[in-house]
Amino acid sequence: MARRPDLGYFDDGVDLADTGTYATAAQQFGEATVLPAVAHRSIAFDYLEDEALWSRAWVAVGTIRDIPNPNDILPYTLGYHGIHVQRMPDGNLQGRFNMAQHGGCRLVPDQCQNGTKTNCSFTSCGYSRDRGPIDAEVERAAPRLSHQYLGLRPERLLPVQVTERGGLILVSLDRSAPPPDIGTLALQHRSHRVGKWTEVPANWKLVAESLSRCDKVTARSTNRLDGTRDNGGVQVTWLYPNAIILMAQQNKCLIIVQPTATCKTLMRISFFGQGAGLAGFWNFQIDQATDLAKERQSTQGGSIVPQLARQADAVAHWGQNALINRIATMPHTTIDIPMMQPTRSYMR
Repeated sequence: MARRPDLGYFDDGVDLADTGTYATAAQQFGEATVLPAVAHRSIAFDYLEDEALWSRAWVAVGTIRDIPNPNDILPYTLGYHGIHVQRMPDGNLQGRFNMAQHGGCRLVPDQCQNGTKTNCSFTSCGYSRDRGPIDAEVERAAPRLSHQYLGLRPERLLPVQVTERGGLILVSLDRSAPPPDIGTLALQHRSHRVGKWTEVPANWKLVAESLSRCDKVTARSTNRLDGTRDNGGVQVTWLYPNAIILMAQQNKCLIIVQPTATCKTLMRISFFGQGAGLAGFWNFQIDQATDLAKERQSTQGGSIVPQLARQADAVAHWGQNALINRIATMPHTTIDIPMMQPTRSYMR
């Protein structure tokens, strides 16, 4: 699959960038269908999401607890782009593209172009799996990783917009994107508990909507949906596209979903609150969502989907329309550089 946007995005015999492809899914709730199965299993759709969503939206990458000290580094693979956020000596956050976008490779190897993040020593590569935050003190004592991200002159790296809202770190690759309008957040960082990373064999959209399932939607906007479930026992906030905050009493759970393959999603989970049963309660909630996401992957993203079903989930309907709107409004530019050109001399 060529990565040039001017070649378009095609799979299953349809134009994935044509909003007409999603005409039935974009209808009002009660009449709309689910997204076509190709949206949950196609690498071509992954590339489209990279163009329309991941490279333009404000995306959650972690919390301020991930990089509490000066010069700490938080790596994150955003779509097919390797970026990092570093806490500077003055306490501010600085976002940049990584120095080694393709690791130590001159070109991206074939095995890295299959839509799956690979295990590689160059974790700064936009095609590799992420490692956890880099502690500045540990790195200073035994330099091993930071050069892959920072290089020798980090001030020359392409900047990434970064902001902090309620303890959540958000970034945008679009340097012209306005500040995110996501409302008020109140993550309890003083009582933060280390969570875990776990992977789900389902597309990220299905994972996010399963984690955000609601019995009642209480508010929605372009970038945020709020609701409740379990008879009001759990409050849900979905910050589109990839941050879900769950709250029960004064305890909270943050899940940042990150695609690692077309049908695989990494959940970066953090717990906030107190109580011996805190982790067990949230793990039960997450396990329920995981089972639901896997079920939806088999029914909505399977290789044989005879007919598009009605979208019966109001949260999923909101999420799929948020994506359709981004596909509809993404810039369409023409690249007029020929793909094949005679090379007279590599010295010219």
